[in-house]
Amino acid sequence: MPGRLTEEAFLAQFAASVLEVTDQPLPEDFSLDDRFAHLELDSMSRLEVIACLEDRLQVVIDDTTLSRTVTGRDLYEAVAERVAA
Repeated sequence: MPGRLTEEAFLAQFAASVLEVTDQPLPEDFSLDDRFAHLELDSMSRLEVIACLEDRLQVVIDDTTLSRTVTGRDLYEAVAERVAA
């Protein structure tokens, strides 16, 4: 995805990644400011969702950055930074 990644585009790709990995849609009330704990993902599922998202957006997020992501917004900002680069 060349260029700027909007929050809406990220959220759509994130939702598709969660659905692909868990067979469950994002909760309707999920927002980028929610903690990942809101999704009730175990650590392996979280890693699978992120790997799926990386594939969809053609980016790589390093482990140090991933360890600091607590919310959807944290992940969005990390991905958007790489998409813009």
